[in-house]
Amino acid sequence: MNGDAAGVEPNLLSEFAGQRDAKIAWTADAESDLLRALEHRQLDIVIGGLTNSTPWSKHVALTQPYLTLDGEEHVMAVPQGENRWLLELDRFLQNHRTEALRQFEGERQ
Repeated sequence: MNGDAAGVEPNLLSEFAGQRDAKIAWTADAESDLLRALEHRQLDIVIGGLTNSTPWSKHVALTQPYLTLDGEEHVMAVPQGENRWLLELDRFLQNHRTEALRQFEGERQ
């Protein structure tokens, strides 16, 4: 992907990475290809409008919902077995729920 991704989830992920002095290498692809790569530990996190009803929930670990829009609970995905990574991301997202909603509402306007 050329350049940086934009929107609520990329903004959240950029802040999360920044707090850890981590760099993001953005990858754009079909959801199934991204989640398959995550399942095979070729990626660390997948974002992009995932909801907790994704059929991939048996193959990857999902965060707790951090944003509910139109009845859909949005989540991010990490590889299964990465419990500490999931916990850190979950804590971050839960602490930024209000910010995420505010950003999304700003995008809708």
